[in-house]
Amino acid sequence: MDSYLDIPRVAWEADHEWHARRSFLESNQEFFSGDKLASLSMAWSNWIFMGCNYGEQVQATLEDCHARLPPEVDENIKKLLDAATPKVKFVKASGSGEDLGTRTGPPQGGKRKLNTPQEHYSKYFKKDTTESENTTTTTTTNIDVNHPNHIRGLKIYLPSKEMENQIAGESGNYILSTIGAVNESCQKCKKINEYVEEMTLDKYKCTLYVDGRMIAQSYGENKKDTKRLCAEKGLDYLKKYQEIVYKDRINHDKVTEIDKGNLVKESYENAPKIADDNLGSKLLKKMGWDGSSGVGKYSHGISEPVFVESVENRVGFGHSYDDRTVRKSSVESTLLDFLRDSKQEEIKFSKNLTKEDRALVHRLCTKYHLKHKSFGKNEDRYLLVSKQ
Repeated sequence: MDSYLDIPRVAWEADHEWHARRSFLESNQEFFSGDKLASLSMAWSNWIFMGCNYGEQVQATLEDCHARLPPEVDENIKKLLDAATPKVKFVKASGSGEDLGTRTGPPQGGKRKLNTPQEHYSKYFKKDTTESENTTTTTTTNIDVNHPNHIRGLKIYLPSKEMENQIAGESGNYILSTIGAVNESCQKCKKINEYVEEMTLDKYKCTLYVDGRMIAQSYGENKKDTKRLCAEKGLDYLKKYQEIVYKDRINHDKVTEIDKGNLVKESYENAPKIADDNLGSKLLKKMGWDGSSGVGKYSHGISEPVFVESVENRVGFGHSYDDRTVRKSSVESTLLDFLRDSKQEEIKFSKNLTKEDRALVHRLCTKYHLKHKSFGKNEDRYLLVSKQ
């Protein structure tokens, strides 16, 4: 692991972030040292690259430290962020085709002074909320955004006809999960939805709230059907007033694939070798072992030491792994390499991973704050990992 002034590079830090932080350390080593310098460098990196905010005293210290950086470092950061920001061309909505120029974001209502690097860089960190072309097709109906029933910022995500046919397969039957559609739409648009279930005198009652508004209400003989009916009514209501996004089948064929065979092979290749001064190795050599052939009287025993792996979950002492088991060390190494690679945004773990293998990947992705989701069913199931 790289380090500078005895301050190590963190495992998830991209190359350009580490190079910028090294410049920060070099420029401020005369004013701070040790843990304080390391803490300030991480706070500065989070401020510049992630848009984090701190208290007045800490923020003032970070601004003073930032002012000591060489001008070329600040310029390189600006160029890097500018290159990563897509340019969007705006035209009039009337269809006249008049060019309104090229921008990196929506037009501002007025100019304001950018006093700090935080304010200056904040425009580069606004995530694009539109879906990529190969995953969704957006259909905008005549939506009145000023209508009192319209919920600002909410879109309804539904599968396209092509996606419905692919999911239905040979059976030809597709039933939309209305509860799932409402939950997905609210989750993607960061809106809170809530089902309030009550028991009246003789029936169940369910009320759907979205963004604090009551959307639909239903009554039924049991809780499950009542909630499903409430979601159906709510979805029909929302489709009248919100923009609808029709999703196409997601295609991950072009994403870099991590094969199980390579993971298994890597765990053995990266296993530490027994040193010559190892006590066990010395004892075996005294008894005639040449260091390469198998142990035992006729050299028919094992030639490599027993592979030791850290305990995972409820696996007990003495558990034997087979030769096709994916180990924690190889998955962790793969994820850390992915985090360090600033050019990669997604990787895919192949379909030949078992359910237990995917569970291990999910746990490690959570540990390193990576986005992870499984796609497909049965033998076609694979796992996609992406940066947050």
